Amino acid sequence: INAEYGEKAAKQPVIEGLGNYEPQTNLKIELKKLIIHGLYTTLFALYKHNYKLQDEKIIKAVNAAKKLSLKDRMWLCGIEQNSWQFLEDQLKSEDQKKIEQLNPPDDEIPFHVAVSKLREIVAIKELNKKLENIRQSVYSAELLLKKQFSRFGADELLPFWCFVVVEANIPNLKAECMFIEDFMEDSTKSSYFGYLAAQLEAVSTFIEKLDVRPKP
Repeated sequence: INAEYGEKAAKQPVIEGLGNYEPQTNLKIELKKLIIHGLYTTLFALYKHNYKLQDEKIIKAVNAAKKLSLKDRMWLCGIEQNSWQFLEDQLKSEDQKKIEQLNPPDDEIPFHVAVSKLREIVAIKELNKKLENIRQSVYSAELLLKKQFSRFGADELLPFWCFVVVEANIPNLKAECMFIEDFMEDSTKSSYFGYLAAQLEAVSTFIEKLDVRPKP
């Protein structure tokens, strides 16, 4: 292990709220984070190579979807027809707000925020920060849904988020998903963050197998 990484990890304070975890366990976790961060470029290059075929299929499907009308893209993602006009009006409203205001509040442009937060994971090396951006993307998608529905569940949320993922057009999406899956702590996998990561991976698989065509 690089001495610099070891020195940095040794200086890490014991994390509050970990109950009966031993200091050695905390050090092991911090060392793992530092090593992954230091080797991220090399590690992720391997993931890009390993999942190249899947990512090429996803990119092909997304590019084909982008050529369709907005409503056809909504249909492909499984968004119910009773939401099409609402979402179209919302996107027009958000575009107008971005023209009129330099920095409109996030809750006024939830779709743009959801897409932006997801796109940012490409430039992020820290696993936990990637997960936090995914959480923020889903939260913004939920804000968008709340503008139409007083109550909703996963059946409504996942198609909206799939639409966000398509619009975000993330390069190496499958590689990103599998990297996150492989390097998450077991405790994180069983948490809300783990659930969201699993949903993103499921969406990536859905897009990979998408039969891109206009609605009948």
